[in-house]
Amino acid sequence: MSVRKLYPILQALAYAVLGIVLVVWPETSAITICYAVGAVLFVLGLAYSISYFVQNHHGFTRTSTLANGLLLLVIGLVVLLRVQDVLKALPFLFGILLLVDSVFKVQAAFDLHHMDSQYWQVPLGIGLVTAILGAVLIWNPFQAVAALNVFIGVCLLLDVACNCASAILVAQRTRTYHRAQSDAHDPTTKE
Repeated sequence: MSVRKLYPILQALAYAVLGIVLVVWPETSAITICYAVGAVLFVLGLAYSISYFVQNHHGFTRTSTLANGLLLLVIGLVVLLRVQDVLKALPFLFGILLLVDSVFKVQAAFDLHHMDSQYWQVPLGIGLVTAILGAVLIWNPFQAVAALNVFIGVCLLLDVACNCASAILVAQRTRTYHRAQSDAHDPTTKE
């Protein structure tokens, strides 16, 4: 399986795990997640930076390795040292993430409509619901961190479910569409 096909699956799994953690342990999970993400970014940054000096890279790859490493190091340090500020930004960041994701869902709906799918309204509705959830997170109506974390967790779990449903519909319709296209161009196909 190619990385391009594996990425959405890994993303869905990460969202699902994060969503479950936020719903089950809302009060402690956000701080723990911030420290874990900060530590991972810091370690990755350190590894990239060391890799720059240890391995024999050439040209742009070498430059980008050091730049990526230093960027990850700085972001990791900021997350580790400014956890409370990062926590304040989480609703906005997750809201942006959901809004961007909703654009892809709406595009998938229009792609299905273009392929004459009878189910194109499903990803369109899912995309609109995802956009609303993202907007709610951006305007952050919650005061309590625990309630906000549960809401973010539920949004992520809904997003995973919607992504899976949308991906199944798009994959099925794309296969049907491509089969119909190849049959239309196949001279051995009887009319």
